[in-house]
Amino acid sequence: MKTALFVAALALVLGGCFTAPPVPAPEETTRVATVDSVRKLQPEGNRAGAVEIIVRLDNGERRAIVQDAEDGLKAGQQVKLVTAGGVTRIKP
Repeated sequence: MKTALFVAALALVLGGCFTAPPVPAPEETTRVATVDSVRKLQPEGNRAGAVEIIVRLDNGERRAIVQDAEDGLKAGQQVKLVTAGGVTRIKP
């Protein structure tokens, strides 16, 4: 009985000393694309200034990104698609 209590106490003490390894920052990737179109979306909930931006990647693939309004984006403009942690943003 004493041994079981000692082992349980030791496990609690040693368990408190354990720290998890640091979580690495999400890897960020950047791709270049050309804006095909920019369309303002109807306000819905807290997304009052959102726009849908259709872009074409160098390989011909098209992507639609919805994000807060970016001033000055227009068709034909070269932009960067920055992806980190599963979230893609368009930057001029």
